[in-house]
Parts: sequence; structure tokens; C-alpha cells
Amino acid sequence: MPIRAFLSYSHKDRELAHHLKDELKEFGVEAFLAHDDIPVSERWRRAILKNLRNCELFIPILTEAYTKSKWTDQEAGFALAKGKRIVPLKVDVTPYGLIEVYQALRLRQVRPIETCWRIMESLKERESLRQKVREGVISSFLKSSTFEIASKNLTQLVKFRPFTSEQLVEIVKTSSRNQNIYGCHGAQRHMEVLLEDARGKVPRAWIARYRNSVESWPY
Repeated sequence: MPIRAFLSYSHKDRELAHHLKDELKEFGVEAFLAHDDIPVSERWRRAILKNLRNCELFIPILTEAYTKSKWTDQEAGFALAKGKRIVPLKVDVTPYGLIEVYQALRLRQVRPIETCWRIMESLKERESLRQKVREGVISSFLKSSTFEIASKNLTQLVKFRPFTSEQLVEIVKTSSRNQNIYGCHGAQRHMEVLLEDARGKVPRAWIARYRNSVESWPY
């Protein structure tokens, strides 16, 4: 089950919000984006209120345009009143008004995946989201498409320990099939930490298969 998020943004920042939504999806976060997700025939106010009520995470994208919107401050006030988890993303504006007490994360527009990792890290201690967060970061890591990405992702992944036995099985099993992980020399130090965690929890055959993949890779 995905983490349900509400992206609050100015229509002028629609492209930026859409890019962030796509990146969050890789982490198991289903982000509501009004311009994409409201059918033409549906009453948009009703749809926005429904998704504000149902979201687990409220993410305002703070730009100059955000401060000039008639709706964004109302959305933020609603989320605050409903006790939603709020993670502000700063582009060129710091949190203000009722949400100024929240620590903002810098939205890296060139590499939004780095911001996504930080969003997930900000949620990992929240009991209601903890397992969803771990499932999401594992999913993103296992899709690593280059050596560089695998190394960076693994550096982040170990921050989310401890993992369940089932999660460790998934990590070891899928990593043994992804050459960008087992073939990445820079990733092996952190993989050894996870393999140690996996002892007694993951079938030895899968750990052996991973190690064989590493040893057979032509570094």
C-alpha cells in the first residue's frame, strides 16, 4: 500500500510538481497532483478536500508563486488542522505563516531524487508510516540503473535499518540479479552491513548467490 501524499503548489509550478510526483512514485509514494488527477467532469473543490482528508503526507512546494496563490495557504491550514505530517520543500521561499515552525527541505530541481530520499528519511520514525517508508526505499534502491546511482542509493538505504527478514530477503535476492548493485565496487562496503544483518534471516543460498555474483564480476 502506497504512502498517500498531497502536493500543494501554484499552477505556475505545475511542471516542477509533476517531476517531483514521478520521482516520489519510485519510493512508493502516491502523490495527488490536482492538475493531473482531477477528471474534467469532477468538481475540483470536492476532489481537493477529499485528497486533503485522506493524505498521510502534505508537501507544500514553496516558491514565490506559491505565496501568491489564493488556494495554497488554505490547503496548508487544512493540513495543519487535520494533523497531517507536513514536509515543506523550499525552492526560493522559507516556510511562513502557520507552517513556519516546520523545518524545510531544499528541493533539488536538477536531482529531485536526493530530495525524495530526505523526505523518506524525515518519515522513518513515524510509527504509522515506518514500514511503508522502508518498503519504498528498498524499491527505489533495487531499481538502481547505474553504478553511481546504486552506490548513492545504498549509502542512503542503510540509514533505514533495521529491516525485517522479508525485506532482507528481497534486498539480497534482487541485488544478486542487478549488475549495477553487485558490480558496483563502491557499494560493497554497505552491502556487507546488510549481509551481516541477513545472517540467520535470509537463506544462505541467496547470500552465497550474491557473493558469487560479486566475485565473478570483472572489476
